[in-house]
Amino acid sequence: MLGIAYQFGLQLDLHQFKPFIHSDMHTKYSILYILLICTCFVSITSCSKSDDAKKNQPVTAIRKKGEAIGRPNTFTIGPNGGAYAVNNGLVKIDVPVGAAESGTILTVQELTNTSPGSIGPAFRITTSKELNAPVIVQYSYRDLADSLILPPECILGMSLQDSSGVWWLQTGRGINIEQQYVSITMTGGDCALATPVQLTPVYSIVRPNTSVELAAVGTIQVIPRTDLCNFFRNGAGSVAMTEEYLLEPGLVEKWEILSRGPGTGTLVSDGGAAVYKTANYELPEINPVTILLFMTTSQKPLSAKVFVQPDVTGLSIWIGNTQYLFNDEMVDLGVDSDGSMGMSWEGPDGMGSMTWKRNATGTFSWNESNTMFLFEPEDLSPRQAFQSFTNDGRTVSPGDIVITKMGSVGQKISGTLLIQEAGRTNTESGNGEYLGFSKLVGTFNLMRDY
Repeated sequence: MLGIAYQFGLQLDLHQFKPFIHSDMHTKYSILYILLICTCFVSITSCSKSDDAKKNQPVTAIRKKGEAIGRPNTFTIGPNGGAYAVNNGLVKIDVPVGAAESGTILTVQELTNTSPGSIGPAFRITTSKELNAPVIVQYSYRDLADSLILPPECILGMSLQDSSGVWWLQTGRGINIEQQYVSITMTGGDCALATPVQLTPVYSIVRPNTSVELAAVGTIQVIPRTDLCNFFRNGAGSVAMTEEYLLEPGLVEKWEILSRGPGTGTLVSDGGAAVYKTANYELPEINPVTILLFMTTSQKPLSAKVFVQPDVTGLSIWIGNTQYLFNDEMVDLGVDSDGSMGMSWEGPDGMGSMTWKRNATGTFSWNESNTMFLFEPEDLSPRQAFQSFTNDGRTVSPGDIVITKMGSVGQKISGTLLIQEAGRTNTESGNGEYLGFSKLVGTFNLMRDY
């Protein structure tokens, strides 16, 4: 009773009971009162610590459904089964013999990926009639290998979203290392490529005397001393994915920089987080620099790369291993009449143009209205144009422009650009023949002209 009263802030005066208490008893009672106060204090402190521990526990992620990207792909399937591919082979659906009735329509819709630990787009797979057996879904990671922080057999899984919005990582998935795909069986729903841990950002492009904040985050509850490779090999079934959380210091053994020379820079770590700072002027001898994080849960380290770019003036575009360069005199850059930024360039390496949403720093994703890209290199045969659309111009490509520095007329504007699937069009054929897509990256540091 005294403990309860104390916790609720009630005032009890023991001296009110003095006529009924012998002096010795009063002393004992006072000691008991002190013990009760201490007990209550410990109880309150313990509850507070318990509450803090609960707050640090990973919380199951409930995410909205992904939004449709482009038009759906539809196929008519039947008892004979078959194999069907979408997005230039990114996803393949193998329908076993007898799995579908005659006249069944299989629909595959590309989606934005809302899964924790997401890699690449998600896909919604539906059929017009109930299947007699699951289909096999293969998701290729061939073009995503650069974004992996561990060998694919240790880090790559596929997740399925249930009706409540929870994504479930399928640890019993299959993987084909030679053909570079992950596979699961399913009867329908939303599926995605996902990973249980991430070192973010995986790849950064920075200049000298700048910093990159790195974080090791989990998307499932990582158990200490459990090898992530065994996690997938053991096939523990479905695991609910969590909101991203910083890995506990107890899961981290050490951080390391893999580079050499005076331009290596410095790395300051604090548990699952670290800050890498590039050197003031020098470039690292091994560029990009590789940041390694050794975990107690894996025999192999997580990794991230930081490319230190010299502070030069101009526009640089990379398509595969080919670089196209345009100096400041070849580029016009400024604010268009609608308030968006516009850039056009022409030189020996080709010609092109680019726009983005507004005159500000930030990240701007490609879209159909005010953030677009077009480039026609000079060296390709047949002549080709690369754009920020894919799927024969019907779908906006994943990727964005990152503006890191803005300025008024006469000042510098700097940034990077990435088009994951830059659509290629034959400009010589006369009919706009679609030739597929390529990954395109670029950097720029240019003077604003207008």
